[in-house]
Amino acid sequence: MKKLIFIGLMIISVFANAKECVQVDDYLKMVDCFASNHQLIDKSLNVEYKNLLGLLSEKPKKALIQNQRHWLKYAETYCELGYAEYPDSKGSFAPTAISNCLSDLKTQRIQQFKNIQCDEGDMSSNCIISK
Repeated sequence: MKKLIFIGLMIISVFANAKECVQVDDYLKMVDCFASNHQLIDKSLNVEYKNLLGLLSEKPKKALIQNQRHWLKYAETYCELGYAEYPDSKGSFAPTAISNCLSDLKTQRIQQFKNIQCDEGDMSSNCIISK
């Protein structure tokens, strides 16, 4: 229960930080702000992933590990898609834009992990694993 509260507070903090990052006047401070925001989201994703792994038996655990590897590759290539045509002229803000894209996708992935388990017979959610 403490972990869920911690993760919830961390996600609220991340969204608040993202709004603050946009309002920063100094370019380097803004980039640092977004980088810190991404690190918080990345930590949250890792916590959710490890928690979910701890709930699964061996076969679903192996499937989730493989799925997460594929998802990470998908997220990376998706966020770099906008720069695929001109890879050598990304611009100085490109790493931050890519990081922000990854932050958005990771936030969605955290929600997927939270919704992946439900009570047996629960047809009202998008869960795929019964408790």
